[in-house]
Amino acid sequence: MAEAKTSKIDVHHHVYPQAMQEALVRAGGDPSGWNPQATGFFASLPSLFDTEACLKEIDYAFDELRADGVTLFTRYGEGNYYLGHQDFEPVWAALSKRKAVVFVHPTCPVDTELTHPSLPQPMFDYPHETGRTAMNLIVSNTLLRFPGCKVILSHAGGTLPYLIHRAAVMLPVTPMTVGKSTEQIVEEASDFYYDTAISSNPATLEALFEIAKPGHVLFGTDFPNAPRQAIERFTANLEGFNVQPETLAALFNKNALVLFPRLESYS
Repeated sequence: MAEAKTSKIDVHHHVYPQAMQEALVRAGGDPSGWNPQATGFFASLPSLFDTEACLKEIDYAFDELRADGVTLFTRYGEGNYYLGHQDFEPVWAALSKRKAVVFVHPTCPVDTELTHPSLPQPMFDYPHETGRTAMNLIVSNTLLRFPGCKVILSHAGGTLPYLIHRAAVMLPVTPMTVGKSTEQIVEEASDFYYDTAISSNPATLEALFEIAKPGHVLFGTDFPNAPRQAIERFTANLEGFNVQPETLAALFNKNALVLFPRLESYS
């Protein structure tokens, strides 16, 4: 069990620049110890259907803004196309050439009707979105064709860790076969990186550690969208999870440094 004081790198939080700037002014300026160099960011891209705009933004984000990676949503367009769609290949090619970190965040599901008034979409439906786009990336061979990309799936990969074996066993023996064995499908799922934002309950962590490669699980909080009490509880779950102390320490810090080595002097 790791001590609570373990240095942590949060790969999944949301920033609202104007509100934060106003809060800083009200508080009297930069808080003590604030160092903007110790904070990284993922650049946002236009709709992936606007290939030219995306390619320009990728160049600007990495060459001018020095972004640490990019954020992609799970799907785009009125047709609800997931990330393995053939029209998105030029974007993946550009990102792979730069060996970019690609952070995948869910968006509203295809069915915009609430499952129940007490179950907001981010609470229950977002994990399904992440699982769907992850499987789409696998069956479309996107990950194999653009191996330079290091893809982080938010929220412990959504439903992927639970369902990957179900799909991997069935796909090779159905008319929908994608020309891969069960083992190949599972191996590709293990190549993803996964953050733990609001997903670190014991059952989820067991499934996640079974599928993820060593070093591919990263700490995340979903701050400030997630309530503080939820973040604290999920973090406590992580700190108490039954894995080797060095595995937990790496999850909180070292695994992220492999992707973002420039942060090492600040961690």
